[in-house]
Amino acid sequence: AKTAESTMTMMSSKVSESRRPMKSESQRFQSSWRSISHHVARKVATSCVFSTITTVLTIYALFGDDMRLGCTAKTADLVFDCITIISMSIFSLEIVVFTIGRSGYVFGFFFWLDLLSTLTLLLDITTIAEDLFGDSISNLSTDNSGGSRGSGGSNSAEAE
Repeated sequence: AKTAESTMTMMSSKVSESRRPMKSESQRFQSSWRSISHHVARKVATSCVFSTITTVLTIYALFGDDMRLGCTAKTADLVFDCITIISMSIFSLEIVVFTIGRSGYVFGFFFWLDLLSTLTLLLDITTIAEDLFGDSISNLSTDNSGGSRGSGGSNSAEAE
């Protein structure tokens, strides 16, 4: 009697297995890809190297534009713009990685903080800032104070 029951159980499990829809190749690939992307995102999100890079870029985001305006010539703006664009790209990558790799991140406080701070970096790109606000900061005279922005001092025609 036991063998008949076990045979019936095995047969019913085989029947139920055959009734389950088989995953297509694309569904298996999609499931595998999702699993791999979650694993990689979690690794990157918890990586000390990635954290260090984003910390350094955050310090640049806070002080880089002020350093550009106070300590460099207008010709260096392109370099600062490239660094800012690279920073925005890495911060955008950080948002994507945290969205995939950290539960509870999406639409939480830090999600909005990261998104808003990344978008405000657009205002540090010289051409965007000049189009929105004009070129008044770059054209200010430094009155021979040693700064390298603007004309470098008062014009002799203006002094008379």
